[in-house]
Amino acid sequence: MSDDTKKLTEQDAAETFVSRQIVQEIMDYGVTQFQIGKVIELLALELENRDLMVRIRDAISDNTANNTTGIILDGQEV
Repeated sequence: MSDDTKKLTEQDAAETFVSRQIVQEIMDYGVTQFQIGKVIELLALELENRDLMVRIRDAISDNTANNTTGIILDGQEV
């Protein structure tokens, strides 16, 4: 394995570790399944790769569209 390939692998592993810590923080916060879907959907909007963003949004939108139970708007729960 070349040094460049090894360096990328180590960097990927480090970034994966940080990503898992972020997910654990979100889970420790106490979120519903709907909120998890919305977080994924909103994070997808931050992707630079538009094709990947669209595929993620399409995959998750069926489970998050028009499901507003528990959302508070203007001080009233919907």
